[in-house]
Order: sequence, then C-alpha cells, then structure tokens
Amino acid sequence: MVMSAQSKAAKRPKAKQRAYAKPPILEAMVEFRFSEPLPSRVVERVSKRLGKGYDTVNAEKEVTFGFDVLKGAAEITSESPRFRHASDDQVDIFVARSGSLIWSRLAPYEGWESFSLRLRREATTAFSLTGPKKLARIGMRYINRIDVPTDPDSGLCRYEDYIAINLELPSLMDPLSAYSWHIERTFSDSGLKAMMRSATLIPEIPGTVAFLLDIDVAMVMDIPLKIEEVLDNLEPMRALKNSLFECAITDRARKAFN
Repeated sequence: MVMSAQSKAAKRPKAKQRAYAKPPILEAMVEFRFSEPLPSRVVERVSKRLGKGYDTVNAEKEVTFGFDVLKGAAEITSESPRFRHASDDQVDIFVARSGSLIWSRLAPYEGWESFSLRLRREATTAFSLTGPKKLARIGMRYINRIDVPTDPDSGLCRYEDYIAINLELPSLMDPLSAYSWHIERTFSDSGLKAMMRSATLIPEIPGTVAFLLDIDVAMVMDIPLKIEEVLDNLEPMRALKNSLFECAITDRARKAFN
C-alpha cells in the first residue's frame, strides 16, 4: 500500500449535518469528568443503580502510585473502584469510576437519538445519587474507521482522496507508506476545544486500506452545575463534532458511507 499527499486542504464552508447509511463510527463516547474524585461509596451506589440496565459488569480497582524519594520505592497512594457495565452484545457500555462517568456505544452505531436517550436517562439518575458535583470537563469523542478499496491494478490508495486535511510534503517524502497527524483548536465563540487525529490503520479486509479519524470535542470552562444544563450543552458539542467530521472528509468518502 502506498499513499501520497498533495497540498493543504482549502478553506471550506460550514458543513451541514448529514445522515449516512453506513457511518464509519467505531465508538461514540461521552464523559463527565469531575473536579474532585467521588467517594468510593458513591461510585458503588451509582454502579449498583445504573447496572440494573446492563447485562454484565466487570469490577476493578484503579490504583495510583507515588514514589517515596527517601525510601527509594514506589508506594500505593490511592485505590478506587471502577465498574464497567455492558449490554449482552457488549456494544452499550457504562463506566463508573471516582474521576468520571462514561457512556459509550460501539459499532454498529444506531444514531444520536438512541444514544442520547440512554445517556440522558442514566446521567440524570447518576447525578441524583452523586448530588451536585462540579465538573472539570465534558467530553464527546467519536472514533471513526474509514475502510476503502485499493486500486485493483496498482494496489495503491491515496489517502487524500478520502481525508480532506492533507499534509504538505517535500517531493522526497511523496508518496507516503503511512501517515499520522494531530491538530487542536479552541473556539472562542463557544469556548469549546476540539482535537482531531488521523492515521493509517492495519487493514482488516483484503484489498482495502484503513484510515482513523478521531474527533474529540470538550467543554472545560463555565460548565453548569445542574445536570439538565450539562446535558443541554451536548447539542452544540455534537453540532461542532459533525461540522469537523464533514470538513475532514471528501465526497468520495461520503459515497463510501452510503
């Protein structure tokens, strides 16, 4: 497999929300990260209540180590419970731990409406058990895997035919055999931060290549205390995520998703 890169992507108009028959989403995730860790008993209470809606649970302990300079040895500084709940098919997941609560949906992704209904219902219940807790971060992350065919004659695929954010390369490095990039931006109008990452992946289907497109949108400032207002902030975050996704792919990729 060989890929080439040409020039940086041109400035694009604001993307519209689209629906795809076969979205390339590997995992959709929403995390509520606390400013201060939850007590273990509260984590266990949330896990027990929300766990009733899932089929399996894995209970673990998260251990934090510190290094004692005088003793010259590492020591356990804290231990906290971690509960991972999952549906019977392992695609709907909820994780309760002292630092955060996480909801995720693995492929096949059934759409935001279905995911957000579960999230809203369970987050409202969870925060009724934790009480008002200050959040340090609201995160929304979508991990996409784009599988596309190689040319049947050459066996090649140019990644810029599918990913619109390109690397500008010297001729010595063109064509590429693999690539990776990571970009970040803070949007001053909304206060949201966005991270995008893309790279080549090991193909799982013969005659194809695979590209990662990882989009993480976060709110880290002026986060409300009430869970109803926290949940309302997910909509503008999702709108930004959708716009970033559309700006990062080409029409050829869109055809692959349909």
